[in-house]
Amino acid sequence: MKKNNIYQWLYASVIVMTSLFLWSACGEDDTYGKPDVDNTPHLTVKDINPKVTKPGNMVVISGRDMNLVKAVRFGETDQFVVLREAFDKVSTNSTQLVLTIPEDAPIGTVYVISNEDIALEAGTLTAMMPVVEKIEPVSALLPGD
Repeated sequence: MKKNNIYQWLYASVIVMTSLFLWSACGEDDTYGKPDVDNTPHLTVKDINPKVTKPGNMVVISGRDMNLVKAVRFGETDQFVVLREAFDKVSTNSTQLVLTIPEDAPIGTVYVISNEDIALEAGTLTAMMPVVEKIEPVSALLPGD
């Protein structure tokens, strides 16, 4: 009977050691979906959509802790800034914010400005090209038309 107990103890020890090894080796660097150790929010920007747009259209900026965004800047100068009060929407889980591109804003790099005045690049917008539906021949036009 003692021999049987030794094998059971050995089997249990192997199972425990294997479990500890696998548990410690998995997911050390993967913090996605895990709470922060200090529970402090960290503003991160993942994407901006649509990337091809024009002034006057809405864009969605997605990321993490978007409630920490103070403003969004279009271009390299502070001339075209949309403040938090003018955002169309900030999602309830703070992963997206929606805003309208100012009519006179340049198309190009978009920056998210945090409450601490740190600028994070959200992405680059490309100008939407106009769609030509029909071209009239020049010979059909009369002077003054």
